[in-house]
Amino acid sequence: MANQSRATWNLFSNCSTSNKGSRQGEIQRNGKLTSMLTASRIRKCQIYLPNPRARAITVFSPGSAQVLCFYELESRIDLNWMQRRRREVTIGKILQHPNVLPVHGIVEDRMFGPFGAIVTPWCLNGNAAQYLHKHAPSPLERYRLWQGVVGGLVYLHSPSPQIVHGDMKPPNVLIAADGRPKICDLGLVRVVVDDSSSSSSGDGYSSDESREWMREINTTTPHTGTPRYLAPELVDLNDPSEPTTATDVYAAGCIGFEFIYSVVPYAHRDDNRRGQIFHDIRCGVPPARRPRIKTTTDSSSSDKLPSVDGIDALWDILELCWSRDPLRRPTASSLWEWLDTYENLIVGALQQAP
Repeated sequence: MANQSRATWNLFSNCSTSNKGSRQGEIQRNGKLTSMLTASRIRKCQIYLPNPRARAITVFSPGSAQVLCFYELESRIDLNWMQRRRREVTIGKILQHPNVLPVHGIVEDRMFGPFGAIVTPWCLNGNAAQYLHKHAPSPLERYRLWQGVVGGLVYLHSPSPQIVHGDMKPPNVLIAADGRPKICDLGLVRVVVDDSSSSSSGDGYSSDESREWMREINTTTPHTGTPRYLAPELVDLNDPSEPTTATDVYAAGCIGFEFIYSVVPYAHRDDNRRGQIFHDIRCGVPPARRPRIKTTTDSSSSDKLPSVDGIDALWDILELCWSRDPLRRPTASSLWEWLDTYENLIVGALQQAP
């Protein structure tokens, strides 16, 4: 018989805003207002768990039922931990995009441990690293996964305000049942505040108040993220940068490389225990090197074969994402447009590759 219990949901309220174009106003409201909702019935499901702290549970409400993921919070409390959870839930509540995982709130109940759980939609296929390991996606499917992740970044990096993820990597991309990639783990996001905006905002809050509140939820870690996906400026010993949209794009290039080739960045390094990956990054070693391609030609033309052109186009895009100068990297929007424009050429080349 299925396990059932009653649980109290401590969710950030869904407050409407008169200025629907202002994501800043929505963040302000959702961060300050909470409501207590009670789930009438919760039934545990026997579904593959991609993470030992994640549970798939069917929540029944009048006239409907849906499978949600309850991700148990770590059994520790400190200031950084609390700030990270606050960021993840507050920002996740107001984001709405097919390639960004929404956050429904936090559930508090003994069945979820002493600190409760973050509630999100359930993604049956686990994260992207697990999905690529367990399945054999075609070149087109791998390419479309990358393009979906970049599409999510385009949304996050859009203004009002810009949101920098700060920890882009395949484990932070979940794969839904329909194969759609969804960016998750918003615990290290930075909200980019525009100090040049006017002193009053159209959503009822002063810009000064909004900017101050957004700075409070931002991470203060010198450099965040995972070593294999870090941009050079994040590990600069003399003047380390905060995460930016450019560092997200750098990581998106690493994700694309891993999706396409099933090889991690800096694959020649087993780990970063002695700082080897940091050393490589600081010395200008790229996450991977362009493969040597045999430029075979046919008897009637000196032009390279289309497969060579496609691989060259792919690596031109990757290497621009990995530019040491952040200003030379494309924006997420430009990267998405390139992937869309060159899809047929690149995918065709990958399909012909041995």
